[in-house]
Amino acid sequence: MAAKQNHAEAQHSLGDLYSRGLGVIQNDTEAANWYRRAAAQNIAGAQRKLGDLYRQGLGIPKDLAMAVKLYREAAKQGDRVGQYNLGYSYKLVVRI
Repeated sequence: MAAKQNHAEAQHSLGDLYSRGLGVIQNDTEAANWYRRAAAQNIAGAQRKLGDLYRQGLGIPKDLAMAVKLYREAAKQGDRVGQYNLGYSYKLVVRI
């Protein structure tokens, strides 16, 4: 109920449940939907996880530019995994 009432942390948590198939049937499209809503409210973990779905093309079309954008947003908020993913994405592009 909280997720439907626009509670960002609840939306993030619901995205996790759908992503992992915990208590619900695993559904990457539904996970992306809930992560997107939480990411729009600046939840760093949701931004990073939505970036992962875009990077892999799970439940949504593959879009590396969008993945990098979301990793950057998560990284700005201090999300360590988002920072790592952003740096790794740059490494893949630049091929150091």
